Amino acid sequence: RWHDQAWSHLEHAVRTGESAFVHAFGMSTFDWLSEHPDEARIHSMAMAANLRPRTEAIVQAIDFSRFNVVVDVGCGNGALLNAIVDRNPDIIGIGTDLEHAIIEANRLFATNGIADRCQAEPCDFLVSVPSGGDLYILSNILHDWDDEHCCKILHYCRKAMENDSKLAIVEFLIPPDNEFSPAKLLDLEMMVMSGGGRERRESEFRTLLHSAGFTIESITPLDTGEMIAMATRA
Repeated sequence: RWHDQAWSHLEHAVRTGESAFVHAFGMSTFDWLSEHPDEARIHSMAMAANLRPRTEAIVQAIDFSRFNVVVDVGCGNGALLNAIVDRNPDIIGIGTDLEHAIIEANRLFATNGIADRCQAEPCDFLVSVPSGGDLYILSNILHDWDDEHCCKILHYCRKAMENDSKLAIVEFLIPPDNEFSPAKLLDLEMMVMSGGGRERRESEFRTLLHSAGFTIESITPLDTGEMIAMATRA
C-alpha cells in the first residue's frame, strides 16, 4: 500500500524532479522504513526473493576463492553474503547496513550455521565503511542515489580499501539506444522511490568511478540483465 501511495505522486516527481516518496510521506524511503519495522521486514524479504536469480548469477560470475574477507556494503537481509560465504568456506563475510536490516541478516547467518564467520554490523555508508576487506561489494546500491551521494559512498569504500582490494559493483545498465530494457522501468522506480537515484549508462558509471578515484578493470554482463563492474583504486 505504501509503495502504491508513493507511485500516486508520480506526476509531482516528473514535474519537479523531487522524490515522489518524500512528497507522499515527508521523509526518505530509508527513514520511513526505519520507523516501520514490519513493513521494512516485508520489504527486505521481497527484495531478497526478487533478487534471488541475481544472487545466483553473482556467485557464479566472481571467483571468490581469490579473497579472504568480503564486505557487502548495504547487505540488506544478507542473502547475497550468505550465499557467498556458504559456498566458500574459507571466506570471512562482513555485512553492513542500517540497524533494521542487519537484524534479519544476522538471523539468516545464524539459521544457516555460518554466524562464526559471517556477521552484519550497523553502518551508514554515507559516513563510513569498515576496513579490512579485500573485496567490497555494492550490489544495487548506487542506483538509489544521485551522483553526489554516490561519490560519497565510493569515497568511503576507497578509504576503507587496501591498494590491492577490489570493488565489485552490480547494477543494471541502460543501453545507449532506444531498445526496451528493464533498466528503463527501474529508472522510473528510482525516480519515484528515491531522492535522485537513477539507473545509468556504462559511460556514466565510468565517469562516476573515475571521479571517485577508481579504475574499472572489467565489466561482466549477467543473464539477469545486470552487470558486474570490477574496479580498483586508481
